[in-house]
Amino acid sequence: MLNSGIFTKKKLMQAYLIWGIAALFVLYQVIFQTSVGVMMAPVRESFQLTYTQVGVLSSAFFYTYLFLQIPSGILVGRWGIRNTLLFALVTAIVSCIIFAKAQNISTAIFSRILMGAACAPAISIAMELGAQWFPVSMFAFIAGLTEALGMIGGAFGELGLSRLMGSIGLNWRQTMWVCVYMGLCLFFLAWIFVKNKQEDRNASEHDASPIQLRQQLMTSLTQPQIVLNGLFAAFTFAVVAAFACLWCVPFLQVAYQVDIVKSAHATSWYFIGAAIGTTLLGWIVDKTGYYRLCMGVSSLLSALLIFLLLQSTLLNFKQVTIVLFLAGLCGGCYVIPFVLIKNQVGLNIRAAALGYTNMMCTVLGAPILQPLIGWLLQSMHVAGISQVQAYERVLLIIPFCYLLAVYVVCFIKEPAVSRTPCQKNQQAYH
Repeated sequence: MLNSGIFTKKKLMQAYLIWGIAALFVLYQVIFQTSVGVMMAPVRESFQLTYTQVGVLSSAFFYTYLFLQIPSGILVGRWGIRNTLLFALVTAIVSCIIFAKAQNISTAIFSRILMGAACAPAISIAMELGAQWFPVSMFAFIAGLTEALGMIGGAFGELGLSRLMGSIGLNWRQTMWVCVYMGLCLFFLAWIFVKNKQEDRNASEHDASPIQLRQQLMTSLTQPQIVLNGLFAAFTFAVVAAFACLWCVPFLQVAYQVDIVKSAHATSWYFIGAAIGTTLLGWIVDKTGYYRLCMGVSSLLSALLIFLLLQSTLLNFKQVTIVLFLAGLCGGCYVIPFVLIKNQVGLNIRAAALGYTNMMCTVLGAPILQPLIGWLLQSMHVAGISQVQAYERVLLIIPFCYLLAVYVVCFIKEPAVSRTPCQKNQQAYH
């Protein structure tokens, strides 16, 4: 990391360029996460799917994305950031082509599984480059900005893809080809500009054997505070994965009687709010050290806002957009565990530990809640319950996740942050 010496403007610009390209990969993979939610109606029609099958198709991305988080983080540390990034981008492009050409649900699910594997190292790569190329005092801001770009990807996925299909008139397959061309552009940018920063890596740590790395990783990731941080990330990001990425658009269409463009536009404001929230909360906790307060208050406010959103008779559609923006703003609190865990593990397993945190972000929302919500909606449809009532009842799971996050915060210890010039950002738990 650039923790010593003169940090010139030229070095700062170089750092932003290299990290920024990797952060665009984060944005790119979030578009994949949200794509099924935006294209739900035409994809259902093409493959003749039930709501449950839609949930399975969307969540297929997250099974490999989830289980490869730690391995991909280890790969980043052992194989190098540049090589991992280029390989991941090629795989993502291929998976996108397969999805665009899929003729049956099995092929579509396979493509989503491959897509998840390709996107697994995105967060680890961007965070690791941020840690390598920026001063340590900037990491909280860079972590928040990385997640912010991911949320912008969510907004583009909701708004951009819906416009391609609604206003421009592309079908869902043509829309996926647009994603292929975006991936090719990103690949060439990474090929030209991204490189590892080898001189600041500790050779003795990075030359550790696989057995030593595994032992160090397991020791670190079984610490109670790291586990609690992971649980907080799981409960808070579940809302992004299960609600904003998939079920928000169809809920708004049913509950507020609007078309896909308007519902996707409103949902995009959740991601815009989260983009601001992740950056803002990362900056606030870095400056104040009030981690628990930010985590608890943000989670509680998010629960109240989502609960209000589900009461469709109380709000008009303009108010819905405002509530979604505020919910995203508060929901950006899921970035705080990334800031905490970075300071709790050694350099040689940092990428894997960040991958673990991102895995915990994913573990609940997409693999479990996406298909569960679909199954519950299908069950209520069979039982004769109206679509609006079904959505309002089933989606109460979302604010409940935030309440569980508030409960977890009660057991997280506030890190002691030294404010002296030499010790700032050196953290240890009481």
